[in-house]
Amino acid sequence: MREFIFIAGCFCGVVGMNIAFDAEIEEFDRPTPIAEPRTISLENKHNFDDFLRAIRIVESNDTPMAIGDGGKAIGAYQIWKSYWKDAVEFDSSLDGRYEDCYNVDYASRVVRAYMSRYATAERLGHEPTFEDMARIHNGGCNIHKKKGTEAWNNTTNYWIKVQKQMNQ
Repeated sequence: MREFIFIAGCFCGVVGMNIAFDAEIEEFDRPTPIAEPRTISLENKHNFDDFLRAIRIVESNDTPMAIGDGGKAIGAYQIWKSYWKDAVEFDSSLDGRYEDCYNVDYASRVVRAYMSRYATAERLGHEPTFEDMARIHNGGCNIHKKKGTEAWNNTTNYWIKVQKQMNQ
């Protein structure tokens, strides 16, 4: 695949010249890309990988083989089977079994797919934030409809923990 890479230089406030070159990139030289969930606003200095890391720490202290919620949640992200099914239904490239959620790379793809499905501007009425995504991960895809309830308050406490991890 031929790709063109453009680099714009800037030195002491003066824009340098554009340098263009083409490079052959073999398919086997790069990992399979996992796209950022659509319509996700990247806030401040954090990126989606920072968010995923924080979720793993809050959920399981980043323990891939963790089992929680009375056996209903598995892996570093503590994914429930219904969450996994929603993600797989949305993204058919997530071929595999629920038990594959013990694998952090696979589980990260599951979380990305779930957020791509439910953390959207169309559903939330605004560009999704990491707070929205943390609440959705913890409280379910319709948590945004439950403001002022105990469920919403629980996700507030969860978001505070995730935010703290992101800022460390």
